[in-house]
Amino acid sequence: MRLVAFLVACQALSITAQLCLKIGAGRAAELYRRSPLKIALIPFLWTGLALYGIGTILWLKILTTVDLSFAYPFAAVAYTGGVLAGQWMLKEKVTALRWAGVGLILIGLIFVATSGISTTRP
Repeated sequence: MRLVAFLVACQALSITAQLCLKIGAGRAAELYRRSPLKIALIPFLWTGLALYGIGTILWLKILTTVDLSFAYPFAAVAYTGGVLAGQWMLKEKVTALRWAGVGLILIGLIFVATSGISTTRP
């Protein structure tokens, strides 16, 4: 169960990185018209990139301990979390069809999570 929490935490980094990049990209579009070089100074862009870097290091650690067929479906946590974050933090409209898709993703994730952890053996 601790490994599942670690997988979810890794995906939480990915969601946060996406939020930072989305916010930073919005600010970059505004700045680009006035001064394209100032885009490099947007903290949200750098934070998003740093979080992706940290998440990648954690992901590599995960891949050394479990099978890819178990770990990779947990990337779906980022898909569903991205929809939730988009609606909640960015005030995006999420349609019923999108929510249905999120529900299907979560059902698949539950199947994978309850299938049993397969550890990688070198």
